[in-house]
Amino acid sequence: MKIILVMLVALAVGVGVLYFRGGYATFNPDEQGRKAKSAIAPGMTLAAVVKVAEPKFWRPMMRETRNKLTVVKPGPENKFNINTLNTRIKNNELPDGFVIDYQFSASTAFRVVFDNGGIVDQVEDLATVNDLFNNNPGAIGRP
Repeated sequence: MKIILVMLVALAVGVGVLYFRGGYATFNPDEQGRKAKSAIAPGMTLAAVVKVAEPKFWRPMMRETRNKLTVVKPGPENKFNINTLNTRIKNNELPDGFVIDYQFSASTAFRVVFDNGGIVDQVEDLATVNDLFNNNPGAIGRP
């Protein structure tokens, strides 16, 4: 019985150390997302944005014509690799630019829109799950 009690105490101490020393006590994805969004501004380079927040994916902007109306919208996702993306920018393979979407939590998401030279054009909010549950119908139409 003493062994079980000692093991439970050791486990509790281990979990406590992991929680406070492992960064879980201060982990706040909403705050991280707000800080990242406020640190990204038009005119920044791709390298500067990546220093603020490492993306997982990027999407090329693609032209699509329907009924004589041309629309530029994000294309398929590509796994993020800064070297590959820089090569595509250098070779002028992204004439309409590209976007990087960041999703930090169910309430914090934004899109960084880049021009064809890899410079930030704008930062815009994305619709989130919280927009659905908070009955915010205007947010649902956002890209």
